[in-house]
Amino acid sequence: MKSIKEINWNLLLDKKFHPSPERWEDQVLYFLLVDRFSDGNENSYIRNEGSLHESGSTPPYNSEEDYESDKSHDRDDFGFKWNGGNLSALTSKLGYLQRMGITTLWISPVLKQVAFEETYHGYGTQNFLAIDPHFGTPEDLQKLVSKAHQMGMYVILDIIVNHSGDVFAYRKKEPKWRKLFPYRMKGFKDKNGKPVISVRNPGKDKSAWPDGALWPQELQRPKTFTRRGRIVDWDNYPEYIEGDFFRLKNHYLGKKSGSKFKPSEALKTLTEVYKYWIAYADLDGFRLDTTKHMWPGAVKYFTDEIHHFTKSIGKQNFYIIGEITGGRSFAMDIKRKTNLDAALGINDVPESFENGVKGYSDFKSYFDLFENDRGAADNKGLWFRDQVVTMFDDHDMVSQGEERKARFCADKDTSFLVLNAVFANVFTLGIACLYYGTEQGFDGAGPHDMYIREAMFGGRFGAFRSRDRHFFKEDGMHSEIAEFLGLRKKEPALRIGSQFYRKISTDGTEFKYPAPSEGKRYCGLLAWSRFYEGHEVLLAINTHATEKQKAFVQVDYELHQGGDVFECLYMSYDKDYHSDYKVIELNYKCIEVELPASGCAVFKRKAKTKE
Repeated sequence: MKSIKEINWNLLLDKKFHPSPERWEDQVLYFLLVDRFSDGNENSYIRNEGSLHESGSTPPYNSEEDYESDKSHDRDDFGFKWNGGNLSALTSKLGYLQRMGITTLWISPVLKQVAFEETYHGYGTQNFLAIDPHFGTPEDLQKLVSKAHQMGMYVILDIIVNHSGDVFAYRKKEPKWRKLFPYRMKGFKDKNGKPVISVRNPGKDKSAWPDGALWPQELQRPKTFTRRGRIVDWDNYPEYIEGDFFRLKNHYLGKKSGSKFKPSEALKTLTEVYKYWIAYADLDGFRLDTTKHMWPGAVKYFTDEIHHFTKSIGKQNFYIIGEITGGRSFAMDIKRKTNLDAALGINDVPESFENGVKGYSDFKSYFDLFENDRGAADNKGLWFRDQVVTMFDDHDMVSQGEERKARFCADKDTSFLVLNAVFANVFTLGIACLYYGTEQGFDGAGPHDMYIREAMFGGRFGAFRSRDRHFFKEDGMHSEIAEFLGLRKKEPALRIGSQFYRKISTDGTEFKYPAPSEGKRYCGLLAWSRFYEGHEVLLAINTHATEKQKAFVQVDYELHQGGDVFECLYMSYDKDYHSDYKVIELNYKCIEVELPASGCAVFKRKAKTKE
């Protein structure tokens, strides 16, 4: 299709659509880059059988410096290129995800990219009405979603409204943002990246279709773009809204008219485009990219229009999750103003979480970001359970800055705690999300995003600095995650219950919130409780690498009596754990917990039997 006028809405809407989840906090999301997940040829590679940190077919490196100094390898070249992952292959791996307990896929953008750049990540769109052939066909997207629904899973698509790919050139070479007067366009770019397509009437140029200019044709005019040049100061208002995101071309989405926002024709067109993809593929949600860089009025217009449309086709809880950088307070304010369903917790959430789980900082500070009551959360500037998506690894790692990007396992001193991190993420408040490869202990790190975007299926840019090894092991950590996610599905408290961080004591006398001493990592137990309908479930992790740890852990004073018994519902990597833990009364009511080195566990009070 070349125009939104070609969309056959009668045909698209003549079917029954898959209903939305009742509660999104019940879900466990899995975010993946389509190009880096599966190419469908894993059987031609050897399955990686090593430990979490063992390299594949190339020699391991002891440090990033050693790796960077080895100039003989060409592996890094493939980190910037298409690697071959696609939608059809992803569909073949849904069983791998379902068996782990994943309930919702969040997939990177798959719309057609500019032809002259290898924007494998999907954020450089050239045709908003087509699927990029590297990823497959529209039918492949439709089949993926249909198969996921048949398996009881949902699909969220990553989308971009803020910008297009590098689809035109300015007359002035690489201009920087300016507040007054748009820059003049030299021409739309053809498939080779040459700005030779007329700005005035690109649709009539033979080189425009299908790989040149910008599609649909409703977007083919200068007024689609702000044309203010690239952003230099990412915190300067309105530069970060009107400026180009590097070489990507910023859309003009409208302006405030009196007390109301007046959407541009470009925004109206893009909204219709994404309604089309919802109807065509039966999608369940969107992750809205670069929300900070859009006018709040534009985001509100888009979310309201999409919500009205999805409710009309039976999707009562279609979720739109905004990627909002700029700090937690700013993110919460934008979320409230725009009717977004949730924000991606990429500001202080990942850093506070990771440092707390690793014992580098007080883990209580992470719990202090959340509130059990929705109204109180808004008043205090804290997150409520269905307002934020929580994760600790992702494809950008925005909170780490620009100098170095690193996955959780890149820190070799604490990489053994990665199972604890997944455990804590899915058993604390928020909509839990796992980044692909984390369940296999991927340890990518380096001075660019591409180092944390390894290929699961191997090829030339495999994980652990490897080639030709795939990473779809279903034993080890994969099976442990599957076990405790199965428990999460059974226990409502672990999904929607309120939470409280717990004090512990190693001597039975002094109870306190554990924290590291100055200059040292805390090595001991961390614990918290989830409550639902008068039931308490206690969760604990051990941050010590090599030694088991024992401590008295606080439980609710009112709910439990001395002599009540907690049973262990899960203990990591141990199927012969001691199952009963009696409630005793010291300075607090508590149970004495012992966890293996870098272990995690779940405890729940046994139902009392009538005598």
